[in-house]
Amino acid sequence: MKKTKLLLLNLLFFAFLWGVLELLSWFIYKRLPDTHNGKMIVQSELGLPFNNSIRSILPHPYLLYVNNPQYVDSIRQHNEWGYRNDPFPFKKDSGTLRVLLLGGSTTYGYLNKNPKTTWGHLLEQKLQQLTPQKVQVINGGLNYGTSAEMLAGYMFRHRYLQPDWVIYHGGGNDASATVFPNYDPEYTHLRASGNKTNLRRFERRILRVSRFFRLLYAFWLSDMATVYQSQPGSFNSISYEEVKERIKNPAHYTGFERNIDLLTQTALHDGARVALVGYLHASIHKVEETRPDLAGIADLVIEAISRNKELMRQVARKHNVPYINVDSSTFRDELFLDNCHLNPEGEALKAAIIFEQLKPYFGGK
Repeated sequence: MKKTKLLLLNLLFFAFLWGVLELLSWFIYKRLPDTHNGKMIVQSELGLPFNNSIRSILPHPYLLYVNNPQYVDSIRQHNEWGYRNDPFPFKKDSGTLRVLLLGGSTTYGYLNKNPKTTWGHLLEQKLQQLTPQKVQVINGGLNYGTSAEMLAGYMFRHRYLQPDWVIYHGGGNDASATVFPNYDPEYTHLRASGNKTNLRRFERRILRVSRFFRLLYAFWLSDMATVYQSQPGSFNSISYEEVKERIKNPAHYTGFERNIDLLTQTALHDGARVALVGYLHASIHKVEETRPDLAGIADLVIEAISRNKELMRQVARKHNVPYINVDSSTFRDELFLDNCHLNPEGEALKAAIIFEQLKPYFGGK
């Protein structure tokens, strides 16, 4: 009898300690920042919500990452296909003129919470004035997306929208591939190779019921490479002289050139018309002011962007497609929210410039 009571007391004491441990773990876990990589992995694996600004993207088995169709930030940001548009049928209507926009955050309209203030939506309104056909501009922008993600996305997904036009606007994120060490034209030095942990069934069961194990896994997985954190790290970690040497190496632009070349070739083969739009950034002063991590190498990053723009011109000439230059000097620094993202007034100006250069191809004068 005494042994039974002692066992029960021990079990009760253990349960009390475990309860305290669980409560303490819950308290610490809840206060981990939403940007904590390990916490995001755990939440993602369990299908639990976390910070919407991070949850705007989802890992993908072969596209690396895609826009989250369920993403809401004040208002719904993506439709059911993950495009920054209102809902539309995936299959194109016979009377619709479809224009597909591809690019990174400056195409997506990052920092503009209303999709209708982005240059793509405003371009749609302007193009609609030139034709009785219904014009539909589809925003396929992807935050932090490089030409590699745009090419993969087009090959596996976007082309089935049957666009009449494909407009690619990029070259800025690809500059990151140029300035970081161990350059690989497939961008393996820039992107995380893993974004799924593939937890076993019993692990997920434990994590669903135990806050202690969630906290433990969050710290254990915090160093795992994922699409939720920039790769390979901060610009502050590289020296000026190293970057200067890299950006002057023509081989370090191979990936960008072949990606946009193949994207252009394939879109033309699919029967679409193509336009390439050069990247737009603020003045070096604004870049250094809004991006302290670039303060020591901003001039070199801008030079890498300029070289990418020249490659876009060459690809455009090769395939006889229009290259559209959006001149940075036309944009006051006040129109930029940071180094490259525009406020609504700036988005409207960008739409107007692109429209004027596209107008002859749509029957305008």
